[in-house]
Amino acid sequence: MRVLSATACTGRSMDEFLDIYQILKEPLSLSAIECAVGINLTVDDIPKIKQAGIDTVLWHDAFWFVDGRKQETYPSCIAEYFTLHKLFCQNDINVPLWSIHPFKSHKPTAMWTDSIYHDFCIENWFEFDYALPQDDNPESDYYYNVRSFDIVLENMLPNAPCYNNLESILQSDIYKKGFCIDYSHVNIWTHNNREQTIAECLLATTRAKEIHLSSNTGRRDSHDYIPEDEWFLPYLDSLEQAYPHLYITYESLPAKYKQYGRLDKR
Repeated sequence: MRVLSATACTGRSMDEFLDIYQILKEPLSLSAIECAVGINLTVDDIPKIKQAGIDTVLWHDAFWFVDGRKQETYPSCIAEYFTLHKLFCQNDINVPLWSIHPFKSHKPTAMWTDSIYHDFCIENWFEFDYALPQDDNPESDYYYNVRSFDIVLENMLPNAPCYNNLESILQSDIYKKGFCIDYSHVNIWTHNNREQTIAECLLATTRAKEIHLSSNTGRRDSHDYIPEDEWFLPYLDSLEQAYPHLYITYESLPAKYKQYGRLDKR
């Protein structure tokens, strides 16, 4: 399934983002969106997503963008996420996957204590199923279709404390159980070595649940527009066929659609 991330349209409103999704739905073979850093999501936006004909929504790094407010404490992050998740369910929108950064590249904040990291990010990221009491009363807080979703970690940049190279991933549980592989992060690992980037990305994709697509020159995670000769473009159809449950997410747009892209790139 191919997905358009809000990050690809950073700086735009949710209404603009949904309009862009409709424009690019056919040329990019899109079937879902990813709510992520770049466009703030409010509760009023959720019905609009359903009205746009979108039945599947992914989340990425949701701690940092809910309603445009940076969340400082772990409990409020999770509580607010579940509140929005419930609203998606009430609007009959499936939210099957939440991909998160295991750490920021800077020193972890108090939010990421050892106990929280272990309890939440190690034991529960893969199959974080939850169920709330069922109630026949539509006015009840619990009257909605409870669904399970996966929480997966994304590979990080070289200066991050963990999952910052292929070896660290292959030797970890996330390789066995599934993760989010950001191809542009791998390109930074390899210093823009095309052959090495291709080999490492394709190997990692065999166990990935989501891939993130953007372009860079191997120096920084610049989220550049995707040129026509980007190495991964010819592989997308075969990857989709080989891994039918893989989410292929555009974090940047192809260069020919840059008029719909990030406002900070114009």
